[in-house]
Amino acid sequence: MKRIVTLTFALLFTAGITFAQNNASVDQNGNDNQATVEQTYQSGASSAMNNATVNQDGDNNKVERLQQVGAGNSFDVTQNGDNNIVQSHPEQGTNGNASFGGVIDITQSNNSNEIWDADQAGQNNKLYVSQDGGDVVNVEAQVSSGSAGNLIDISQTGGNNSVGLASSNGAGAYQEGENNAMNINQSGGASAGVTDHMPSSSYDNTFFRSGEGGQGLIQLGEDNTMTLDQTGASTIGYVLQDGLNNTATITQNGNGHTATTSQVGSNNSSTIIQN
Repeated sequence: MKRIVTLTFALLFTAGITFAQNNASVDQNGNDNQATVEQTYQSGASSAMNNATVNQDGDNNKVERLQQVGAGNSFDVTQNGDNNIVQSHPEQGTNGNASFGGVIDITQSNNSNEIWDADQAGQNNKLYVSQDGGDVVNVEAQVSSGSAGNLIDISQTGGNNSVGLASSNGAGAYQEGENNAMNINQSGGASAGVTDHMPSSSYDNTFFRSGEGGQGLIQLGEDNTMTLDQTGASTIGYVLQDGLNNTATITQNGNGHTATTSQVGSNNSSTIIQN
């Protein structure tokens, strides 16, 4: 049975209001369900908080258009089943409306699940992804507008997982700005990024959208760090860091490893350990 749930909330502020909050909760059981959540506000308040929680249990379920702007927002998506997707796209903040202290937390269990894609723009935002078994996650853009920085934390267990594999709409995992951090942990027959990148200093294709496919693990800016840990028949490609004082650490344990790193700028360091 297919069920479609659409929730739209709007917060309108006046000069005397300093805080307001939207809460959305969706629970769906069965197959072929769809949930759409949009939470917006009109600027003018010192703090705004939207909370969206979506739980789907079954196969071929879809969550789309999770959109929030403001401060202290959170998405919490749990999908339990096969061939589920979060798409078009979980987003906190835009270039014109930043997100501050936002959290996106997506958990997908079982096989062949996908996230296309998860974006955050602003400061001190955190993206957590947990996937179990043959899954794909794509983070088109996490852009820091200040010194607080943002975090990408991806954990994939099981086999044949990837970050950005076969992506045609942006980098596999992309960060731009100051003091960002990216952590990726994979086990089983895992891969990460998987080759396509744009290392040229003349890049400007909106997060590397191009005929090259847009895959990669990319950080642009200052003081960035990237840590990857793989166990199994692993492949990493491509890690690109452009800027000052960047650090990339890659650890691989298991069968037939490959790893690539490209760092452009000053005071960069890269450590690759393969066993």
